[in-house]
Order: sequence, then structure tokens, then C-alpha cells
Amino acid sequence: MNVVHGMLQVPDYTRHLALAKPLPLEEAHELVQNRTARQKAVLDGYRTVTIFMREQALRLPVGDERVMAEQLHHLPRLSVRPYLTIRLIPTAFGPHAGLAGDFDLLKCKKIPSIVYVENEGANVFLEDQPSVGLYDTVVTSLGRTALDESQTRKLITEIIGEESRHDQVAEEQLQRQ
Repeated sequence: MNVVHGMLQVPDYTRHLALAKPLPLEEAHELVQNRTARQKAVLDGYRTVTIFMREQALRLPVGDERVMAEQLHHLPRLSVRPYLTIRLIPTAFGPHAGLAGDFDLLKCKKIPSIVYVENEGANVFLEDQPSVGLYDTVVTSLGRTALDESQTRKLITEIIGEESRHDQVAEEQLQRQ
């Protein structure tokens, strides 16, 4: 929840995140390709996806202004897809259930739900139902805390406007010099 969720990242945003890690250049390039392919597979319209993110994820500068503008403008375009729900948790809301870290709760029709946790040291699938139940409780809490879809789109639009104003002020300052 510290950066834009991988399923919503534009390639340049992913590339800058990958280059921030201690990875060889080839692995960083491969990460971008794999993430892009996974986005196409998951966001295919055949499954319902809900993504919770903190507002700070949209405010963390990744790459230059062009990369951030592309990333921020990408989110409203994605948010109108009927099978994709994006919900932000505003910074002003303070602590929330998702502070323990990123995870994906995968709910399937024919098999029990599982949780995927990814971090620097390991990628883990949790299948035991007490663990899955705990993460399901976190998702329920996030659902009560986060803005709804309309409010989320409004906040994204406000952040885009703020970023545009910052860019305009910076450009005017450069022109004066």
C-alpha cells in the first residue's frame, strides 16, 4: 500500500520502482515485462478485482513528473472498468487495518481462499484458514475505512490537479531564472 498497486502501474512507474531495488538491469526489465503480462491476465474482465491503496501511494514521487502524471491519469481510466474497484484510504484517516503490509486475498469459487504476501525476502501463499480469515477481516475493515469509488475518483482528480499546479509553478520559476 506504499506504492501504486502492481495491477495498476504503468510500465515506466514499474521500471522506476524496479531500478530502486538492488537488481541487475536485466532483472528490472524482466520485472516490468512480467508485471505488464500479469496485468493483462488478471484485468481481463473475467474476474472481479478490488484494490485498496493509501493516498500516500499516489503522492510518493516515482520517476519524474511525466511518469507520475502518466500514472495518476491512468488510474481514473482504469477505475471505470466495471470489474475493477479502486478505493483509497486518505492520509487524514490515520492508522488503519492495512498497515501491516501488502497482501492479495484471492477468493475462488471452487477452492478455498488463499492469501499471497510478497516482500523483499519471500513470496508466501497462506492457505490455512485461520490466517486467511485474519486477512479477510483486514479487507472487511479496509472496506469500512476506505473512500467509495466515486470519492476515490474525486481524490485522484484532486491529486492530479495539485501535481499540475506544482509543475506549473516549478516551470514558471525556471523561466524567471
